[in-house]
Amino acid sequence: MSDQTPREQLATALRLRRGIDTAKVIDAVITAGWRPPARVITDPTELDALGGGSIVVAGTKRDRNGRAWQCNSGRRWFRTGDPAGHSSTELLTTYGSVTVLHTPENGETP
Repeated sequence: MSDQTPREQLATALRLRRGIDTAKVIDAVITAGWRPPARVITDPTELDALGGGSIVVAGTKRDRNGRAWQCNSGRRWFRTGDPAGHSSTELLTTYGSVTVLHTPENGETP
C-alpha cells in the first residue's frame, strides 16, 4: 500500500521535465477523473488490517468477474449466500489475491 496521496502518486508517475507547470498538469488530470490503481492484497495480515466494513473483490480464472466480499467486525469475510464466512487466510488461499474496493473511514461502521 502506498502512503502517498493520489496527487503525490501522479506526480511520481509523470516525472515531468523542468519548465512544465507540474501542479497545473496534475490538477487537470485529477479533475478529469484520474485515480490511483486499485490496491491488490495477497497477504492475510494486510487483509485483516482493513477492518470491518471493508469490501474487496476476489476472483479465480474460472470466475473472471470476481465476487464482492465484505468484512464484518469479527474479521470474517462474507458474500451473498455464504452465511459461514471465511478468514482472510481462507479467502486468499482460495483466490490468491483480492482487489480493495472500499475501506471505512472516520468511524464508519459496517
